[in-house]
Amino acid sequence: MDEQFIKVNNKSVRYFEMGQAHKPCIFLLHGAFGSAKVQWAEVMPQFAEDYYVVAVDLPGFGGSEPISPIHADALATWVKDVLDALGLDKVVLIGNLYGALAARIFAATHPSYALAVVLVNGGAIPSIPPLGKLLAKMPVIGKMIFKRLAKSEYNQSRLETLFSDKSLVTEDFAREVRQDRAGLALLMRGLATGQSPQKRIPKAPVLLLWGEEDAIVSVEVAKQIQGRIDHAKLSLISNTRHLPHLEASDVFYYQVKGFLKDALPSKLF
Repeated sequence: MDEQFIKVNNKSVRYFEMGQAHKPCIFLLHGAFGSAKVQWAEVMPQFAEDYYVVAVDLPGFGGSEPISPIHADALATWVKDVLDALGLDKVVLIGNLYGALAARIFAATHPSYALAVVLVNGGAIPSIPPLGKLLAKMPVIGKMIFKRLAKSEYNQSRLETLFSDKSLVTEDFAREVRQDRAGLALLMRGLATGQSPQKRIPKAPVLLLWGEEDAIVSVEVAKQIQGRIDHAKLSLISNTRHLPHLEASDVFYYQVKGFLKDALPSKLF
């Protein structure tokens, strides 16, 4: 994995790349638990055999500077700006949790860029009650609430719900994840205060790829998303939870590869 930095709207963005740039591009967007390197290091070498693979740190995570505002539509715009800065105009988007939300909204808003979309244990549109929005918008209280929420997301018991195999929650993994506490607080608060996005249905082929035992975003949520994206395909990975791409990287890779071969023109391979 080659670490790179670019400037997007005067903000630093860190990304990692593998593979040959002339091949079809897979663009990876991580979720709440780990930046790009943490979440995608296992599968990038596998995809790099057939694709050019780019994994980017979301704003405020890893080596990427935060942006403001950071609601769902702003995230989609940020994805477009990053792709434009990298000279990428046709990509397969794969995202986990908040990265899945960004991939979904981006593909719906800018359909010419999206060859296909893979939503990994995420992609639901946030539904925040009015009181929650009010509290989130309060300068002092809102900041305090989401700082505490982010801290609670990264406690040991919460991290252990990410995997069926608890041995994957190593000290190194926990330390890496907790470095993004401030970025997670900003992202959650931004999504809570922002307007719900208008465009939500990608025209591109969509795969919902889910860890079957996810205790954070259940399979029922995946079925709800599938009900709203009627052309979406749902596939489950058994014996995995919220991060199937880390817990069963080989199965994850073959599931995505099979979906893309069915969904995309053969000339791309």
